[in-house]
Amino acid sequence: QETLQNAVALHGSGDHSRAAEGYRQALEAHEPLRKAWPVLNNFGLVIQAEAPLEAARAFRDVIELNPAGADGYFNLGNALSDAGQPSEAVAAFTSCLEISPADAEAYYSLGGAHLVSGGQDNAECAVVALRTSLSLQDDPKTLLSLGDALAATRRWDEAVEAYRRGNAARPTHAAGRASLGNAFEEGGRYDEAEVSWRAALSLAPADAGTYQNLGQMLRRRDRLAESKAAYEAAVAVDPTAAEAYVGLGKCYSAPRGGAAGAARRGATYDDEYLDYLSRTYGVALRLQPTSAGVYNAVGEAMTMYGLLGGSADFDGLGAKEMYAHALALTPANTCAATHVAYQQRRTEAAQAQAQAQAQA
Repeated sequence: QETLQNAVALHGSGDHSRAAEGYRQALEAHEPLRKAWPVLNNFGLVIQAEAPLEAARAFRDVIELNPAGADGYFNLGNALSDAGQPSEAVAAFTSCLEISPADAEAYYSLGGAHLVSGGQDNAECAVVALRTSLSLQDDPKTLLSLGDALAATRRWDEAVEAYRRGNAARPTHAAGRASLGNAFEEGGRYDEAEVSWRAALSLAPADAGTYQNLGQMLRRRDRLAESKAAYEAAVAVDPTAAEAYVGLGKCYSAPRGGAAGAARRGATYDDEYLDYLSRTYGVALRLQPTSAGVYNAVGEAMTMYGLLGGSADFDGLGAKEMYAHALALTPANTCAATHVAYQQRRTEAAQAQAQAQAQA
């Protein structure tokens, strides 16, 4: 009895780790407690963060002992969500709502589980669940989740409205501002996207992902200097952001003076370009050596400037080899396949020409 009382006290004080150990000892020492669903429920709650599958087993025991209780299904759904089993979580939340049909939090969690499950049908179900939750209880977090669900169904204007309402209620929530920017961009509202992303970065200046989104949009709008600055900020806060290094690579602009200027600096134009590639795409390759997308990007960059032969900066690999690596990693990569086939035809044509000249 004392062990159980101590566990309850620790649980109430927020010390879940020690509470979990106390509940576990009490359950092992006193068999009747294993039929006491409130104890099992508390045990599941304190272990859920660290052991969601074990918590799910405890909540299933709770449901078996108290099948008319909605909370058991609700807690089971949350544990299954934490365990990465969203489809099973959907079933648990649905059972909860059959018992308690006016539970706004259960509808919110159901919407989240549908959204994580992926696919258009689940996204549509998420929209319905989240709108039902809002009809029962106006909540900023539900509005932001509704924005995510609407974005997943590509209803950009509706997503913008949901994000705006959620952000109005949570003005310091950086992720909501970033998501609003994403919806603006997808809807072709680029100036508003930039404003939203910059607002998000003012609240969370260490968000590499938002810097990358901003950099990508600015590059597409030919604002290369600003795009480069955004990507540089991304790698400054997250040196492992491979996609940001790829973005930096795409922001290359030739130094003034062209080949003559390079010669005055004691280099060739190709040398300077390859050095830039090495400091951008090269870093991306080291960070993600099995990324077909990165190999593809390096191949495109080399092809753009006619660097088809091997380069010491890339272990002797040239554009052809980059595309070949991309194709080996993703055989369905049509871009890489096209370039590999084109380079093969060029090689065969050159060989045929050389053979004809030799015979002549």
